[in-house]
Amino acid sequence: MREALRQLVVSGLVEVRLTPERIMDMFETRAEVEAMCVRLATYRMTPLERSRLIELHEGSRAMVEANDVDAYDAFNRVFHTNASTAQRTTRSWPNRPRTSVPG
Repeated sequence: MREALRQLVVSGLVEVRLTPERIMDMFETRAEVEAMCVRLATYRMTPLERSRLIELHEGSRAMVEANDVDAYDAFNRVFHTNASTAQRTTRSWPNRPRTSVPG
């Protein structure tokens, strides 16, 4: 869906008008939905998945302290892919491929 919309925008058939308020609304909505997904994951993940997420999280400290944005971006993809898998749902919302960063 996202890619189809992008193609319509690029072709000039659809115009997207985003205001700062609309963008803030979108981020707030996304944050609430992601919090719900995390809650589902905490109930459904296996002990091995939980250990992996803890290990990933602990490993991210050095990236943050070094302000290594590229390493943190790669970490973030892996972390969220693992968390998304732990949800045990057939769909991930907001709708995104499990291996990419939302764009």
